[in-house]
Amino acid sequence: MTKELAEERAALAKYTKAVGKIYDAKVEAEAEPKPEVKAEPKPEVKAESAYKPKPGTEAMLHLRIVNGKKFDPNTGKALTKPYTQMFTYAEWQVFKQHFKAIGFSIEEVLHDPYNEAKEFVTAKKD
Repeated sequence: MTKELAEERAALAKYTKAVGKIYDAKVEAEAEPKPEVKAEPKPEVKAESAYKPKPGTEAMLHLRIVNGKKFDPNTGKALTKPYTQMFTYAEWQVFKQHFKAIGFSIEEVLHDPYNEAKEFVTAKKD
């Protein structure tokens, strides 16, 4: 066997192995049970909130979250500002298990097609 032929066979074997891994990952992903997503999500919209999700993000969870609570020692004003974060269903499943441990708190649920997030909202102290 020539050196060129050996190199071609080695490259072909490497390529075949990579394709096999991709195929196996696809088969595993299809075998996993997928969460049920309602066809027409019904967001709970507060009377004072007119939040509308952007087109294409209606199936995602929209939350107003803040990472840590830092305050200015002189004025007492909050230095950390809440921001809007969108989550897919899979991302939400992971985030809801770990958000407190990594220093996040949920300030407000803006759009929840799964009706699960409102129990995780941090109560505001006035």
